[in-house]
Amino acid sequence: MWRTDRGAFFLLGGLTLTVTFGLIFYLNFKYGYSLAPEVQSQALHEVRERDYFFIVSFGLWGVLAGMGLTALWLRISESLSGTLSGARRQFMAAPVLLIAFIPLGSNWVWASRAGDYATRDWAYDLLMSVEPYGIIFTNGDNDTFPLWYVQEVEGIRQDVTVVVGQYLYTSWYPKNLQEMTAPGGQRPFLPAQGGGLYTAPETPPRNPIISLTHEEMDRVAGGSFPNEVTVPLGPVAVQYPANTYLDRMDQLTLAMIFDSLE
Repeated sequence: MWRTDRGAFFLLGGLTLTVTFGLIFYLNFKYGYSLAPEVQSQALHEVRERDYFFIVSFGLWGVLAGMGLTALWLRISESLSGTLSGARRQFMAAPVLLIAFIPLGSNWVWASRAGDYATRDWAYDLLMSVEPYGIIFTNGDNDTFPLWYVQEVEGIRQDVTVVVGQYLYTSWYPKNLQEMTAPGGQRPFLPAQGGGLYTAPETPPRNPIISLTHEEMDRVAGGSFPNEVTVPLGPVAVQYPANTYLDRMDQLTLAMIFDSLE
C-alpha cells in the first residue's frame, strides 16, 4: 500500500494507531486481567478482560488482513504462465484464499458454544426459585441479561420483576418499575410455568413494588444515619449501626422490600 496508494496508507495507518495504541492511551487501560502475571498487584490490572473495547480494532485488522490476502492472490495469479487468460490465472491462484479459513478452523472448537446452556439454565433456575410476582435484585449486566433473555425471548416467568440495582441511581428507572408493576401493568403469573411449585394467587398484587411518589423518589439521595437505626422488614428487623452510609440504590431497594411485605 505504501508503494501503490500513499493516501490510503496514511488513512488506514492513522486509523489503526487510533483504535489500538491510541485507545489504550485515551482510556488509560491497566494491564489486562490475564496478562503480565509477573505484576502481582490486582490494582495494576483491569478487573476483567477488556477485549470488547477493541471490537473496532479487530474488525479493522480483519479488513487489513483481507486486503493483504487479496493482494497476495493477485500477485500469485500474475506470476502464473502468461499463456493463460487473466480469469483463469486468478482461478488457479484462488486456493490461496483458503488461508482465510485458518482462524475459523483453529478457533472453532475453542470458541463454539454449542450445547452450552449454563447461563440460560442459571437464569431459568433463578426465576423459578421466586414465588409468583416476586422481585429479583441484580447488580449489573452480567447477572441481568440472562434473566431478561429467559423472560422476554422464551416468555418464562414474566411475572417476576427484575430490578437492576445500578439503574436505581437514575431518575426514570424507579418510576418505570412503578408503572410496570402497577395494577393493569403487572404481567400475570402462569401456573403452567410454576413447575407444580406454586399456585396462582387469587388476584395479582394490588400495589406497585414501590409506593413512593415521583417527587419522593427524586428526593432520595445517599446519606448516613447519625444514630443506630432499626428497619422493620416483615418478621425481620434489620439494624444499621450509627454512621452507616446508605446510597440512593440502597434506600430505594429497602423501600421496595418494605412495600412488598406490606
